[in-house]
Amino acid sequence: MESKQKHIVREFLAALREEEINQSQFAERCGLGSAYISRFVAGARPEDPLFYSICTKWVKKPELGQKIVLAHLLDEIERSGHSLSEFTLEASKVNSKDEALDTALHVLRREALDSANVRNHIISMVPVVMRGTVRKEKAKRG
Repeated sequence: MESKQKHIVREFLAALREEEINQSQFAERCGLGSAYISRFVAGARPEDPLFYSICTKWVKKPELGQKIVLAHLLDEIERSGHSLSEFTLEASKVNSKDEALDTALHVLRREALDSANVRNHIISMVPVVMRGTVRKEKAKRG
């Protein structure tokens, strides 16, 4: 049986390679047991502390967290019974990071309007993203 978390796991493993750390080192960085990481890589949905960590604990390239969030949303679109082929983004139409993000957000909004499942998953991610934003703002002021 194929993991329902295939996109997020693939991005997570790629991020580990880019950070040049292994799963145990990442777990230690996050203050989590390595069992959290092992279950996640094996296909379990990430629990809240792990999801927050895999979106925010990248030292060398913090933007890796954004890729992981988008991968998670793609997994959720597939879980809702849709295909990624319905939402193909053409590279030739994307000229900047802002345009790529705008396009991705447009696709997610459209899907959220059509699917309660996708809508609920996006809504459930807001507190995780907000905690990271609040922490960044405090760091700027402090």
